[in-house]
Amino acid sequence: MFHLTTSRRMIVVALAIVYIAWGATYLGIRVAIETIPPLLMAGTRFALAGFILFFCIRFFIPNQFILGNRKEWRDASISGILLIFGGNGCVTLAERSVPSGVAALTIALVPMWLLLLDWIRPQGVAPSRNALIGLVMGLTGVLFLVNGASISGLSVQNRYSFILLFIAGLSWSLGGLYSRYVTSEGSPLLPIARQMMAGGLVMVLAAFIHGEGVLFHWDQISLRSIIAFLYLLIFGSLLGYSAYVWLMKVTTPTLVGTTAYVNPAIAVLLGVTLGEEILSRSQIIGGIFVLGAVIVVSFSKK
Repeated sequence: MFHLTTSRRMIVVALAIVYIAWGATYLGIRVAIETIPPLLMAGTRFALAGFILFFCIRFFIPNQFILGNRKEWRDASISGILLIFGGNGCVTLAERSVPSGVAALTIALVPMWLLLLDWIRPQGVAPSRNALIGLVMGLTGVLFLVNGASISGLSVQNRYSFILLFIAGLSWSLGGLYSRYVTSEGSPLLPIARQMMAGGLVMVLAAFIHGEGVLFHWDQISLRSIIAFLYLLIFGSLLGYSAYVWLMKVTTPTLVGTTAYVNPAIAVLLGVTLGEEILSRSQIIGGIFVLGAVIVVSFSKK
Protein backbone atom coordinates (compact mmCIF):
# COMPACT_ATOMS: atom_id res chain seq x y z
CA MET A 1 0.00 0.00 0.00
CA PHE A 2 2.98 2.28 0.56
CA HIS A 3 4.35 2.02 -3.00
CA LEU A 4 1.26 2.83 -5.03
CA THR A 5 1.68 3.73 -8.68
CA THR A 6 -0.93 4.72 -11.19
CA SER A 7 -0.55 1.41 -13.02
CA ARG A 8 -3.63 -0.43 -14.17
CA ARG A 9 -2.95 -3.25 -11.74
CA MET A 10 -2.94 -0.96 -8.71
CA ILE A 11 -6.14 0.74 -9.86
CA VAL A 12 -7.85 -2.66 -10.13
CA VAL A 13 -6.61 -3.66 -6.65
CA ALA A 14 -7.74 -0.34 -5.15
CA LEU A 15 -11.18 -0.67 -6.77
CA ALA A 16 -11.54 -4.21 -5.42
CA ILE A 17 -10.69 -2.99 -1.92
CA VAL A 18 -13.26 -0.19 -2.12
CA TYR A 19 -15.90 -2.46 -3.67
CA ILE A 20 -15.64 -5.29 -1.14
CA ALA A 21 -14.24 -3.73 2.03
CA TRP A 22 -16.54 -0.72 1.96
CA GLY A 23 -19.59 -2.77 1.12
CA ALA A 24 -19.14 -4.58 4.43
CA THR A 25 -18.51 -1.43 6.47
CA TYR A 26 -22.21 -0.58 6.65
CA LEU A 27 -22.93 -3.78 8.58
CA GLY A 28 -19.71 -3.24 10.54
CA ILE A 29 -20.90 0.20 11.66
CA ARG A 30 -24.24 -1.17 12.79
CA VAL A 31 -22.56 -3.89 14.88
CA ALA A 32 -19.90 -1.56 16.32
CA ILE A 33 -22.41 0.99 17.59
CA GLU A 34 -24.42 -1.68 19.41
CA THR A 35 -22.24 -1.07 22.47
CA ILE A 36 -19.96 1.84 21.48
CA PRO A 37 -21.32 5.42 21.20
CA PRO A 38 -21.54 6.24 17.45
CA LEU A 39 -19.52 9.45 17.07
CA LEU A 40 -16.88 8.26 19.53
CA MET A 41 -16.54 4.98 17.64
CA ALA A 42 -16.28 6.61 14.20
CA GLY A 43 -13.97 9.42 15.33
CA THR A 44 -11.59 7.09 17.18
CA ARG A 45 -11.52 4.73 14.21
CA PHE A 46 -10.44 7.41 11.75
CA ALA A 47 -8.12 9.29 14.09
CA LEU A 48 -6.24 6.07 14.94
CA ALA A 49 -6.05 5.09 11.27
CA GLY A 50 -4.70 8.53 10.38
CA PHE A 51 -1.98 8.45 13.04
CA ILE A 52 -1.00 4.87 12.08
CA LEU A 53 -0.72 5.78 8.40
CA PHE A 54 1.13 9.03 9.18
CA PHE A 55 3.80 7.31 11.28
CA CYS A 56 4.11 4.37 8.88
CA ILE A 57 5.03 6.83 6.14
CA ARG A 58 7.44 8.55 8.53
CA PHE A 59 9.33 5.36 9.41
CA PHE A 60 8.96 3.14 6.33
CA ILE A 61 9.30 5.67 3.49
CA PRO A 62 11.03 8.64 5.16
CA ASN A 63 12.23 9.98 1.80
CA GLN A 64 8.57 10.72 0.93
CA PHE A 65 7.60 12.07 4.35
CA ILE A 66 6.93 15.79 4.69
CA LEU A 67 5.34 17.24 7.79
CA GLY A 68 3.37 19.64 5.62
CA ASN A 69 2.81 23.37 5.55
CA ARG A 70 -0.19 25.34 6.76
CA LYS A 71 -1.97 25.17 3.40
CA GLU A 72 -1.62 21.38 3.16
CA TRP A 73 -3.01 20.89 6.68
CA ARG A 74 -5.82 23.35 5.96
CA ASP A 75 -6.82 21.56 2.75
CA ALA A 76 -6.64 18.17 4.45
CA SER A 77 -8.71 19.43 7.38
CA ILE A 78 -11.45 20.84 5.12
CA SER A 79 -11.73 17.68 3.02
CA GLY A 80 -11.40 15.47 6.12
CA ILE A 81 -14.21 17.25 7.92
CA LEU A 82 -16.46 17.01 4.84
CA LEU A 83 -15.64 13.38 4.04
CA ILE A 84 -15.22 11.90 7.50
CA PHE A 85 -17.16 14.03 9.95
CA GLY A 86 -19.94 15.09 7.58
CA GLY A 87 -20.01 11.93 5.46
CA ASN A 88 -19.17 8.95 7.63
CA GLY A 89 -20.25 10.57 10.89
CA CYS A 90 -23.79 11.20 9.66
CA VAL A 91 -24.04 7.64 8.29
CA THR A 92 -22.94 6.26 11.65
CA LEU A 93 -25.56 8.29 13.52
CA ALA A 94 -28.26 7.29 11.01
CA GLU A 95 -27.59 3.58 11.40
CA ARG A 96 -28.90 3.69 14.96
CA SER A 97 -32.40 3.41 13.48
CA VAL A 98 -31.97 2.66 9.74
CA PRO A 99 -30.91 -0.81 8.47
CA SER A 100 -27.37 -0.90 7.07
CA GLY A 101 -28.61 -1.94 3.63
CA VAL A 102 -31.04 0.98 3.41
CA ALA A 103 -28.31 3.38 4.55
CA ALA A 104 -26.01 2.07 1.81
CA LEU A 105 -28.73 2.46 -0.84
CA THR A 106 -29.38 6.07 0.23
CA ILE A 107 -25.67 6.90 0.12
CA ALA A 108 -25.59 5.37 -3.38
CA LEU A 109 -27.10 8.67 -4.57
CA VAL A 110 -23.66 10.32 -4.35
CA PRO A 111 -23.20 10.36 -8.18
CA MET A 112 -26.45 12.33 -8.41
CA TRP A 113 -25.21 14.81 -5.83
CA LEU A 114 -22.05 15.20 -7.93
CA LEU A 115 -24.17 15.76 -11.04
CA LEU A 116 -26.26 18.44 -9.33
CA LEU A 117 -23.20 20.17 -7.85
CA ASP A 118 -21.60 20.26 -11.29
CA TRP A 119 -24.82 21.76 -12.63
CA ILE A 120 -25.26 24.59 -10.10
CA ARG A 121 -21.62 25.71 -9.94
CA PRO A 122 -20.56 28.83 -11.92
CA GLN A 123 -20.35 27.90 -15.61
CA GLY A 124 -21.77 24.54 -14.64
CA VAL A 125 -22.73 21.80 -17.10
CA ALA A 126 -26.42 21.04 -17.53
CA PRO A 127 -27.24 17.32 -17.25
CA SER A 128 -28.17 15.38 -20.36
CA ARG A 129 -31.63 13.94 -20.95
CA ASN A 130 -30.50 10.52 -19.73
CA ALA A 131 -29.00 12.07 -16.61
CA LEU A 132 -32.31 13.83 -15.88
CA ILE A 133 -34.08 10.50 -16.26
CA GLY A 134 -31.62 9.07 -13.76
CA LEU A 135 -32.34 11.88 -11.33
CA VAL A 136 -36.08 11.22 -11.53
CA MET A 137 -35.45 7.49 -11.01
CA GLY A 138 -33.28 8.26 -7.98
CA LEU A 139 -35.93 10.51 -6.44
CA THR A 140 -38.54 7.81 -7.00
CA GLY A 141 -36.29 5.26 -5.33
CA VAL A 142 -35.80 7.50 -2.31
CA LEU A 143 -39.57 7.89 -1.91
CA PHE A 144 -39.89 4.12 -1.80
CA LEU A 145 -36.96 3.76 0.59
CA VAL A 146 -38.34 6.18 3.16
CA ASN A 147 -41.68 4.40 3.24
CA GLY A 148 -43.02 4.14 -0.25
CA ALA A 149 -45.65 6.84 -0.16
CA SER A 150 -45.22 9.44 2.55
CA ILE A 151 -42.35 10.62 4.69
CA SER A 152 -44.90 11.82 7.24
CA GLY A 153 -45.62 8.20 8.09
CA LEU A 154 -42.13 7.72 9.50
CA SER A 155 -41.18 8.06 13.13
CA VAL A 156 -39.36 11.19 14.21
CA GLN A 157 -36.16 9.17 14.69
CA ASN A 158 -36.37 7.67 11.19
CA ARG A 159 -37.03 11.07 9.60
CA TYR A 160 -33.98 12.41 11.43
CA SER A 161 -31.90 9.45 10.20
CA PHE A 162 -32.85 9.95 6.56
CA ILE A 163 -32.04 13.66 6.81
CA LEU A 164 -28.63 12.66 8.18
CA LEU A 165 -28.11 10.28 5.24
CA PHE A 166 -28.88 13.05 2.72
CA ILE A 167 -26.44 15.37 4.53
CA ALA A 168 -23.85 12.58 4.48
CA GLY A 169 -24.17 12.13 0.71
CA LEU A 170 -23.90 15.86 0.02
CA SER A 171 -20.96 16.31 2.40
CA TRP A 172 -19.15 13.29 0.95
CA SER A 173 -19.62 14.64 -2.59
CA LEU A 174 -18.26 18.08 -1.65
CA GLY A 175 -15.30 16.54 0.17
CA GLY A 176 -14.46 14.24 -2.73
CA LEU A 177 -14.53 17.10 -5.23
CA TYR A 178 -12.46 19.34 -2.97
CA SER A 179 -9.79 16.71 -2.30
CA ARG A 180 -9.46 15.99 -6.01
CA TYR A 181 -8.17 19.46 -6.83
CA VAL A 182 -5.79 20.16 -3.95
CA THR A 183 -2.06 19.51 -4.19
CA SER A 184 0.54 18.41 -1.64
CA GLU A 185 4.18 17.40 -1.52
CA GLY A 186 5.60 14.01 -0.59
CA SER A 187 3.81 10.66 -0.52
CA PRO A 188 0.28 10.64 -1.98
CA LEU A 189 -0.76 8.92 1.24
CA LEU A 190 0.18 11.91 3.41
CA PRO A 191 -2.94 14.02 2.64
CA ILE A 192 -5.05 10.92 3.29
CA ALA A 193 -3.46 10.50 6.73
CA ARG A 194 -3.99 14.19 7.49
CA GLN A 195 -7.63 13.97 6.40
CA MET A 196 -8.31 11.01 8.68
CA MET A 197 -6.56 12.65 11.64
CA ALA A 198 -8.39 15.96 11.21
CA GLY A 199 -11.82 14.49 10.51
CA GLY A 200 -11.46 11.87 13.24
CA LEU A 201 -10.35 14.32 15.93
CA VAL A 202 -13.18 16.74 15.07
CA MET A 203 -15.63 13.84 15.38
CA VAL A 204 -14.19 12.78 18.77
CA LEU A 205 -14.57 16.38 19.96
CA ALA A 206 -18.18 16.39 18.72
CA ALA A 207 -18.76 13.10 20.57
CA PHE A 208 -17.73 14.60 23.90
CA ILE A 209 -19.76 17.77 23.26
CA HIS A 210 -22.71 15.50 22.47
CA GLY A 211 -22.24 13.77 25.84
CA GLU A 212 -21.03 10.43 24.51
CA GLY A 213 -18.08 10.38 26.91
CA VAL A 214 -20.49 9.78 29.78
CA LEU A 215 -22.17 6.92 27.88
CA PHE A 216 -18.90 5.07 27.21
CA HIS A 217 -18.06 2.18 29.57
CA TRP A 218 -15.32 -0.35 28.82
CA ASP A 219 -17.09 -3.18 30.64
CA GLN A 220 -20.19 -2.81 28.46
CA ILE A 221 -18.43 -3.21 25.09
CA SER A 222 -19.25 -6.56 23.47
CA LEU A 223 -16.78 -8.76 21.59
CA ARG A 224 -18.93 -8.30 18.46
CA SER A 225 -18.49 -4.54 18.62
CA ILE A 226 -14.72 -4.84 19.19
CA ILE A 227 -14.31 -7.12 16.15
CA ALA A 228 -16.44 -4.77 14.05
CA PHE A 229 -14.41 -1.76 15.21
CA LEU A 230 -11.13 -3.48 14.26
CA TYR A 231 -12.57 -4.35 10.84
CA LEU A 232 -13.63 -0.74 10.30
CA LEU A 233 -10.21 0.52 11.46
CA ILE A 234 -8.18 -1.76 9.17
CA PHE A 235 -10.36 -2.45 6.14
CA GLY A 236 -12.69 0.53 6.24
CA SER A 237 -10.23 3.31 7.09
CA LEU A 238 -6.61 2.26 6.54
CA LEU A 239 -7.25 0.30 3.33
CA GLY A 240 -10.67 1.34 2.03
CA TYR A 241 -10.57 5.08 2.65
CA SER A 242 -6.94 5.35 1.49
CA ALA A 243 -7.78 3.47 -1.71
CA TYR A 244 -10.85 5.66 -2.38
CA VAL A 245 -9.07 9.01 -2.00
CA TRP A 246 -6.11 7.73 -4.04
CA LEU A 247 -8.50 6.64 -6.83
CA MET A 248 -10.10 10.11 -6.82
CA LYS A 249 -6.65 11.51 -7.56
CA VAL A 250 -5.49 9.13 -10.30
CA THR A 251 -8.70 8.13 -12.10
CA THR A 252 -11.93 9.75 -13.24
CA PRO A 253 -14.91 10.46 -10.95
CA THR A 254 -17.03 8.26 -13.24
CA LEU A 255 -14.86 5.22 -12.57
CA VAL A 256 -14.80 5.88 -8.83
CA GLY A 257 -18.56 6.41 -9.00
CA THR A 258 -19.04 2.75 -9.94
CA THR A 259 -18.53 1.98 -6.25
CA ALA A 260 -21.93 3.60 -5.68
CA TYR A 261 -23.77 0.62 -7.16
CA VAL A 262 -21.41 -2.14 -6.03
CA ASN A 263 -21.17 -1.15 -2.34
CA PRO A 264 -24.96 -1.07 -1.75
CA ALA A 265 -25.44 -4.48 -3.36
CA ILE A 266 -22.83 -6.00 -1.05
CA ALA A 267 -24.19 -4.07 1.95
CA VAL A 268 -27.76 -5.26 1.37
CA LEU A 269 -26.62 -8.86 0.86
CA LEU A 270 -24.58 -8.87 4.07
CA GLY A 271 -27.28 -7.03 6.02
CA VAL A 272 -29.94 -9.59 5.07
CA THR A 273 -27.78 -12.71 5.45
CA LEU A 274 -25.46 -11.89 8.37
CA GLY A 275 -27.21 -8.96 10.01
CA GLU A 276 -30.68 -10.56 9.84
CA GLU A 277 -32.11 -7.32 8.49
CA ILE A 278 -35.53 -7.42 6.86
CA LEU A 279 -36.26 -5.24 3.85
CA SER A 280 -39.87 -4.40 3.03
CA ARG A 281 -41.24 -4.68 -0.50
CA SER A 282 -41.16 -0.89 -0.91
CA GLN A 283 -37.51 -0.78 0.19
CA ILE A 284 -36.58 -3.49 -2.32
CA ILE A 285 -38.36 -1.56 -5.10
CA GLY A 286 -36.66 1.65 -3.95
CA GLY A 287 -33.27 -0.04 -3.99
CA ILE A 288 -33.82 -1.22 -7.57
CA PHE A 289 -34.78 2.32 -8.63
CA VAL A 290 -31.74 3.85 -6.86
CA LEU A 291 -29.22 1.41 -8.33
CA GLY A 292 -30.77 1.82 -11.77
CA ALA A 293 -30.61 5.59 -11.42
CA VAL A 294 -26.95 5.52 -10.38
CA ILE A 295 -26.06 3.38 -13.39
CA VAL A 296 -27.98 5.66 -15.77
CA VAL A 297 -26.37 8.80 -14.33
CA SER A 298 -22.86 7.28 -14.33
CA PHE A 299 -23.03 6.20 -17.96
CA SER A 300 -24.67 9.43 -19.14
CA LYS A 301 -21.67 11.55 -18.10
CA LYS A 302 -19.47 12.80 -20.90
